[in-house]
Amino acid sequence: VVMGAENQGAGLLLAALVKAPADADTADYLEAYEARQIPALLDATKTPRWCLQNRAMGPSPAFDAVTQIHAEADAGLADWAAALEVEGARVVVVAVTEHETETPWN
Repeated sequence: VVMGAENQGAGLLLAALVKAPADADTADYLEAYEARQIPALLDATKTPRWCLQNRAMGPSPAFDAVTQIHAEADAGLADWAAALEVEGARVVVVAVTEHETETPWN
């Protein structure tokens, strides 16, 4: 849902939620994801400022990894997500470019 006019000058905050392919060993997949896909995810943004990688805990999580990034803008996030989906992963990218309240980086 898009509310209001998107602020093209605002920084991009995103969370990439990734579920390993059903036939993959989750631990092995996460190691490969962190080694190959996080750098590719950073390349899919303009001027990334920070990145925080989280692994899910507990039985049967909805997603195995949640990667948070603050960057200047989108530079290919849809292509990045599509490449993971071709490998059998489930991917949701949530991006925030507009905030109701002032943020420290605006």
